[in-house]
Amino acid sequence: MEDNFWIYILIAVVVYFLWGKFQQWRDNSKSKKTKLNSRIQPALQRKANIEKVGTSMPQPSILKHKTWEISPDEVFRKEYVSFTRIKTFKTCPRMFELIYLYKLEQKSGRAAQVGSLIHEILRLYTMHYKNDLANQLQEGDASEELLNFYDQAISSIELTYSITKSELQSCLNNFVLLNRKNKSKIQSIEYECNSTIDIYNLKCIIDRVDIVTGSSFDQTIIDYKTGNPRNVTRNQLNVYAYALGNCKWIPLQLVIQFLKNGEISIWEYTPRLHSEIEQWLLGSVKEINCTKEFRRISSRLCDYCGVSQHCYTVPS
Repeated sequence: MEDNFWIYILIAVVVYFLWGKFQQWRDNSKSKKTKLNSRIQPALQRKANIEKVGTSMPQPSILKHKTWEISPDEVFRKEYVSFTRIKTFKTCPRMFELIYLYKLEQKSGRAAQVGSLIHEILRLYTMHYKNDLANQLQEGDASEELLNFYDQAISSIELTYSITKSELQSCLNNFVLLNRKNKSKIQSIEYECNSTIDIYNLKCIIDRVDIVTGSSFDQTIIDYKTGNPRNVTRNQLNVYAYALGNCKWIPLQLVIQFLKNGEISIWEYTPRLHSEIEQWLLGSVKEINCTKEFRRISSRLCDYCGVSQHCYTVPS
């Protein structure tokens, strides 16, 4: 009987010891959980506060336009088709949308303004010497004489950059070299050609139209380029020739004068090319009309885009 007593005492001690350990383990678990919650809850609260504040913060400005001013179809049907419009779309549909559908004003970059100034000087000069351009360019001081029209050109176009005469000198020198042996007669300068294609009006402005002396046809279209030749496509002059061919003149030869490097590109305008460019124009118009999403195409040309500041501030 006495032996059983001590056995009971031993069991009681073991049970008491184990119960104490269990209580200690439970208290430690609660403490850890409390500490963990103390770290988690503030973070969750901060996130909730951020979300709450975010919903009350003003959204980015949508400028003045929330919807298109005009639809893609109306751009061509109510207005007109042009090479510039189609090229804009093929370069970046988003840029086309911002310019022609939202009707946002473009900011002209410095390179574009240099090109505009050179074109205006050449227009004034060739108008002044229209009947004797080649002989006039034979003079030794022809390049300097071109700059005599600098002030007049400055006053007739809007510039936001300061452009010096020295910046224009290289392009003007190349113009002299490329045209001093041209014996053709200038027929028109900055010729605005309005034509049609299918149900659409087609518009273009041609830098210069020459004609062989003694002839009443076989026109040569000449276009001046002041930018990088790599960015130039022949289709621009092909569209000009198509418009001109639908009017009163028959273009025979197309010429691009690259004033930046003094090079020249010449090709003939054939009936086959006339048919091909018609298909290209109509196909491009159809593609634009069927476009549902005018996506942004990122490239190095984004730096020169006149509406890039609106890319992320108007609906897409």
